[in-house]
This record gives sequence, C-alpha cells and structure tokens, in this order.
Amino acid sequence: MHSDIEQLQSKLNQHTRGLVWITTEPLEKYPRPYYALDYFLNGLLLNMVKNQEEPLSKNLFCTKHFGKSFFLGHLDSQSDSLDTDIVSIMSWVKTQLTDGDKVMVLDQSSKKVKNALSKKYPKLNFEEFILN
Repeated sequence: MHSDIEQLQSKLNQHTRGLVWITTEPLEKYPRPYYALDYFLNGLLLNMVKNQEEPLSKNLFCTKHFGKSFFLGHLDSQSDSLDTDIVSIMSWVKTQLTDGDKVMVLDQSSKKVKNALSKKYPKLNFEEFILN
C-alpha cells in the first residue's frame, strides 16, 4: 500500500491545477490525507489551523506548483451551505484556470461533488481521486 504522499504525488503532476477536497469533518480534526496535503502546500494547512480562531467549513489555499498557480479548496460536507460554498470557491478558481485544466476531486462524503462540478464547469477536466 502506498503512502498518502506517494498517492498524491502520482496524481498532482504538472497537468493538475487544483484539488477540491470534501471531508466529513473540519480541518481541525486533521482528516486523512491532511498531513500529505500540508506537505504539498508547504505547510499552509498546519499554519492555518494553528492560527484559526474558529473552524471554517470552507477554505481556499493557493501556492505554486510546477510554476503555475495551484489551489486546494477544502469543504466540510457537514456544512448547511455546501452547494453555496462550492460555487464560492469555484468562482475564484475558474478565473485562474484555462479550458482543459485538470482539477482533482477528493470527495470523502457521499455528495457526488465531482459529477456536479463536471456539469457546472464543462470546460474543466475534473478527475476523481480515491485514497487507497
């Protein structure tokens, strides 16, 4: 079995411009693969959680990856405003992407977010990412 970092490394290549991560709990609970994603984001996740005064159901992080902007959009599936939160994150994200860019979707809920994103943003290439 590959580690979380190895699994992410195989998917987050130069063609991937972002990751939408839907968890069943807030970031403050460090859901898997929190630490592996923190590694790819140069410590942004851990820094945010340590400095956060109250939990957020929506988080957007941006860094450079292969010389281009790379985003991680985190959403807590327990939020009552999940649909609105996704639209909010994607309204900024789509300004940073071009047609055909690949966005990974790590959906740890049963919400089928990848299908909804593919329908709403047909010019982007959404690919589901499943942890082993």
